[in-house]
Amino acid sequence: MSVRRCFKKLDEDDILEILSEHFIEGELKGYINSHCRLFGNIGEDLRFVGAFSDDEDEYLQCDLEKLDEEMDYNGDHSFIKKNPEFQICPPVKKDDKQDKN
Repeated sequence: MSVRRCFKKLDEDDILEILSEHFIEGELKGYINSHCRLFGNIGEDLRFVGAFSDDEDEYLQCDLEKLDEEMDYNGDHSFIKKNPEFQICPPVKKDDKQDKN
């Protein structure tokens, strides 16, 4: 049996389209317009900011930079960081790793 491999390299437009479609096909089903942008630096503070609408005639002209400055993170990972009691598997402490060896 041969091993299958696939390599992809996406530009910013591809990434934004994938993220936008992910939300519109998932938790924002029924929304049809989006205006999205990436901010920050890779490995430091990279983040996605998106505005979505369910009106097909509305052209979303949002100030995404202002939203980025004023909005709190509202993704799953930021929720878990703020509410560790909801984490299914608590992180293993360094001391715990050493005890098991």
